[in-house]
Amino acid sequence: MNLAIFNGNTWSFSNDFRLLATMDAAKDYVDVLPSVDTVAQSKGDKVVKEHLVTAAAIESDYFVTATELAEKYTNLDIKPRAGRTLRRNAANMRKKAALPYVDLQNIGLPQKLIVCIKTESEESTLSRVLHAQASTFPRARVISSSQLTVLDLEAPRTVDWLTMTQILTNLAGNTSTICTFIADRNEIDKRLESVVSTITSRMPSGDSQHRR
Repeated sequence: MNLAIFNGNTWSFSNDFRLLATMDAAKDYVDVLPSVDTVAQSKGDKVVKEHLVTAAAIESDYFVTATELAEKYTNLDIKPRAGRTLRRNAANMRKKAALPYVDLQNIGLPQKLIVCIKTESEESTLSRVLHAQASTFPRARVISSSQLTVLDLEAPRTVDWLTMTQILTNLAGNTSTICTFIADRNEIDKRLESVVSTITSRMPSGDSQHRR
């Protein structure tokens, strides 16, 4: 999020020639742009039923108690352990798998644009430029793989998605395919909790392989 372009009421961000010029200039210096820290997807690991239920409970309530956790175990036909063990497991799970965050809303960024860019080569200049320049947008996240880059952008109403697409298309050249669409805002949901009963019912009594 770039609060430098926010005066408390409106954002001074515009997707016009100035954005094109800035991005184009950065593209010329892509070889010396600072590298961006990336977070790789974790490898598959063995997950225990109890750990999965504990993680789902913490996702629903970060301060879930041992009593509430034991009730969730029982509802899923899993024999709960002693209260001290449940509290210790929950404390460990909070350190390893749970990270509280603040979600800012109603700050003049009602429009959510998703820009998907697919390149023919694995060395995408535009992908690196977007990673380096993401902080110049009002609020943005860039996710990329070897040939696919996704720009998740929250923008003011004044930003026209068609103009944004044209700017990025000009920067990408003829070797990339770009698709832009308007999406709903991210919903804060209990995603793990909604599927934990199905997953645990399919897991054997021992460990099972799942993507974390």
